[in-house]
Amino acid sequence: MLLNRSTLLIFFPFILASFIACGSQHDSASQLDAESRDYTQLQLWVDWYLPGGDYTGLIDLSGSPAFSPNKPTFIHFNGWGIGNGREGRDFISNYVKDGAPDLHVTDLWLERGWNFAVVDWTQFSDEIDLRNAEAKIWTTEGPKKMRWKDSNGKWHEGPSAAVARLVADILEPQLRALKNSEVLFHGHSFGSQLALAVAEELIRRNQINPGINLPQQTVITDAVFTSGAKSYFQGKKPIELGVAAAAKLWEQGIPTTSYKCTGINFSQIAVDSNEALNQQGVLPIQSDFKDIWNFDLNSRHRACKWKYLVSVREENAFIDGKPTKLGIALQDKNLVIDMIRQRKTLSLDKETAEGKFYSTKP
Repeated sequence: MLLNRSTLLIFFPFILASFIACGSQHDSASQLDAESRDYTQLQLWVDWYLPGGDYTGLIDLSGSPAFSPNKPTFIHFNGWGIGNGREGRDFISNYVKDGAPDLHVTDLWLERGWNFAVVDWTQFSDEIDLRNAEAKIWTTEGPKKMRWKDSNGKWHEGPSAAVARLVADILEPQLRALKNSEVLFHGHSFGSQLALAVAEELIRRNQINPGINLPQQTVITDAVFTSGAKSYFQGKKPIELGVAAAAKLWEQGIPTTSYKCTGINFSQIAVDSNEALNQQGVLPIQSDFKDIWNFDLNSRHRACKWKYLVSVREENAFIDGKPTKLGIALQDKNLVIDMIRQRKTLSLDKETAEGKFYSTKP
């Protein structure tokens, strides 16, 4: 049977969902307090990691070994993942596929003196249609409102606030408790939208009641925005909300770095090309994976997250042949700002034992 464009437009969000689901698979982590979590109830967590993959979801982190107010803080925002709302909480450790080493990836950051947290919103994002999960990030008025799925696969009526506000409620007191102001947000796939939305919400709150340690940088890897205007976004496209959030961050001196790894977009069918996002305080970086077939979208999408996370152990990089401490994970903020102001795009050309080699393009 031949499918025309109209048919593809109807079914492609579901086809694409299977691609992103494969790109958002989580691997198991040992669970410090997961035994006390009842996934027949709504569980929205910000999990703070300990060495070896253990974590705690405590909101009051006073005295917790997983949190030090004197350390820099890295917060990762999960992408969309079908089925995770039924399976419960897992994430990041010992993931050996698609560019990640056989180790606890969180340990790489902990060993270098960082707090490491993961935002888990899977009971909201466990939707077959990407648009239903996407809507919940920004508004309570999407097609499925704020429904959430329990561990038995049953849907329930949700809260009266969007996910970005709910996450900000948890993070705000924790970020206020920090004495070290170095905070880095990282969102992958659909989590890129959530990272931007939460950062924007925290800026709004900080303007009313100062004292929140806002992210110094926001990094997004293979960001996904569905295409087309949405009535529940007052006729705006999702990418327009992302652009507005990135612009708000930029006004506060907070740059965003956007890594594109798949090299292919479906902007004519279901997913925005993100070109508009690159105009608003965002440094685009095109990552090149020589070891992954160009059309293997699943592997490239997954690898984008893992290669970013493990790059914390890399320090040396070269931009147009000049050495820099850019690396990937720990960018020089001022260098990033300068490149954004010059409207540069970074492209990763090759990796050697000496480091990573980038070239700039206007």
